[in-house]
Amino acid sequence: MLLRTLLGLLALTLVSTATARDVLVVCATDLRPAIAPWVEYRQSQGISVHVLDSKPMAGDLVADLQAAVATSNIRPEAIVIFGDCRIQGPRWPVDPRQHVPTHHLPSPVAASLGSLPTLATDSPYGDLDGDGAMDVPVGRIPAARPDQIAAFVDRLKRYEASRQYGPWRHQVDLCAGVGGFGLLIDAAMESVVRGILTSQLPASMQTRVTYASPTSPFFPGAKNFCRTVIDGFNGGGLFWVYAGHGHVTQLDRVPATAAGTPILDATTVGQLKRPAERSPIALLLACYTGAFDAKDDCLAEQMLLEPGGPIAVFAGSRMTLPYGNAIIATSMIQSWFESQPDTLGEVWLETVQRATRDPAQADAAAPSMLDAMATMISPTSDRLPQERSEHTQLYNLLGDPLMQLAHPESVSLECPVSASPGSQITVKGTAPHGGKLTLELHRRGEPSRDTLRDLSEADRHRAASDSLLERTVCEVEPGEFAVELALPATLTKSSLVLARIESADRYSLGTDRILIDLPKRQTPAAQAAATR
Repeated sequence: MLLRTLLGLLALTLVSTATARDVLVVCATDLRPAIAPWVEYRQSQGISVHVLDSKPMAGDLVADLQAAVATSNIRPEAIVIFGDCRIQGPRWPVDPRQHVPTHHLPSPVAASLGSLPTLATDSPYGDLDGDGAMDVPVGRIPAARPDQIAAFVDRLKRYEASRQYGPWRHQVDLCAGVGGFGLLIDAAMESVVRGILTSQLPASMQTRVTYASPTSPFFPGAKNFCRTVIDGFNGGGLFWVYAGHGHVTQLDRVPATAAGTPILDATTVGQLKRPAERSPIALLLACYTGAFDAKDDCLAEQMLLEPGGPIAVFAGSRMTLPYGNAIIATSMIQSWFESQPDTLGEVWLETVQRATRDPAQADAAAPSMLDAMATMISPTSDRLPQERSEHTQLYNLLGDPLMQLAHPESVSLECPVSASPGSQITVKGTAPHGGKLTLELHRRGEPSRDTLRDLSEADRHRAASDSLLERTVCEVEPGEFAVELALPATLTKSSLVLARIESADRYSLGTDRILIDLPKRQTPAAQAAATR
């Protein structure tokens, strides 16, 4: 009996150890009372929270973190930093009561093109074994005041508890500035970057583009541009991505002159009004927008701490480069949608790991077209591996790496292989759960230029961005279903059928494609014969 009891206790201990979750927290000492609600919240989820006080120098903090792991026999799943950072150098300490220091590492690739010789990064805090690679993800909440922490934690709880499963869950908003390399090159860059990003996304993810080039159908006009971007953010999707020029406290201007208006800056960031339950994750593929060690709060910090801003921001702390940016973006897309991790930190850790792999590997980030293009035209074509590695340090996560993510279940969907415009089709599928089924027909690709030619810039942007052609809504039970969907008589291209099922606590997505049968054009001889 005693032996059985001891074996039972041993088994419970092994299970407890196997399922234990630990997190290491570094906090500016004046903010320790303010993080108590966050600590209690994570503890209520079964996470053991180990808090360390900030130190004047980053090297001392690394030693503390490594010692905590060695002496406490824990394996943290993330490092969370609470506290801002102000500009420092290798020998310039910070005040640990108010700040948490960061690391400044060499950035030889960017420096060779005129950037600063060092970059600011928190990634070494996640290197727990000292081998130079990040072992656990690191995220920073760059708050300077207790009320900023309280507001962020409230938004975080609402985001994680959200059961709003509407269209925003499968939408990505992409805002792009102009490259400034001329109309032909800018147009080619727009096409390649948008093609690479959208080709990596699942078919169920809808993209909405706003582009600052006047020749693009996605240009809403210079006067409407900034308002369109902010309105798009406020009514937008799961991710908000900006690609273009950036500065510490603002994005590029439209038009791209000194007289232009910043796409987003310290003045207009207050107009971001997304509810916490539908907050996006922001990815700023731009220089300096994530310089959280600058004298003034960088744009990424301002966005994160804005009550209606994104729930997390990934941004570069110094000058970023097109190839490195594309690698970070594609790596993150693959990590999120292919692996479907449970937390944002897991997404970031896998992103870093994918980005630093050799492109020849099957699970590396760089599509062959992207790597080939960079080899031909990138000014750093002889240092692409170094550029990939440098960008995993340039980019930092501002947000909570423990943030829980919700991924959709899968709807099995089957449509007719082809159909005629104006006809009615039967869409069959299998629902993993019951709920409201929304069945949508979407245009694939851009509308023809002929349909956009006579529209105003604002209307042209709306027409180019909105791919929805038809929608029907009904209730379904778990299991098989069949729903009728009308095809518009004006259809001329193959289309995408998208199914979304929403219940109180679950949601699922599924897609299928359908070819459009167009009547064959008769030759002049055949037309003449038909009239006889």
